[in-house]
Amino acid sequence: NSGQSTYFFRRACPDAKIISIDPEEKPICGQPVRWIDDTNNEYLTGKNFKDLDEIDWGERIRGGFIDPVTTLVFIDDHRGFYKRFPTFSKFGFRHVMNEDNYKRGEGATHFDKRGFTPKQMWQKPTSPETEWLLYNTKIYAEFPPILPPSLSDKTPHKKKPQGGFLHHTDD
Repeated sequence: NSGQSTYFFRRACPDAKIISIDPEEKPICGQPVRWIDDTNNEYLTGKNFKDLDEIDWGERIRGGFIDPVTTLVFIDDHRGFYKRFPTFSKFGFRHVMNEDNYKRGEGATHFDKRGFTPKQMWQKPTSPETEWLLYNTKIYAEFPPILPPSLSDKTPHKKKPQGGFLHHTDD
């Protein structure tokens, strides 16, 4: 929550409208301040926080503020990715990317470990949730880490717990 994802999206799409959502006012990763993007970015953070499911997307769509057909929704909230899908479907968002796609039983939070990341759901035996996801997903792809995990065991820096970014025991 230090602003790194916002930074990467801004570099890739200099003119994009970005809405950054985070319940925390300050980063929890040890960085003293969040990177703030003052180019066409709305911050729903700290005291201005609204959860993704509480935002009036219908009003924003009707007002021409966003187009759900061309909008990319990037989720990195460790709150149960599958449970976000009804909101995406209701408002017609078609492009959704989940940063936290842990293997079964792994993850940074109890939400991650409960079996509702896309990777975990594809591995589940048939369930109503998995069938719903299969029916409502047109394309599913996984992207590998930017650096191979084998490089992370060479760093002198303290490692994050397993499931964290580039942990040397990740596949």
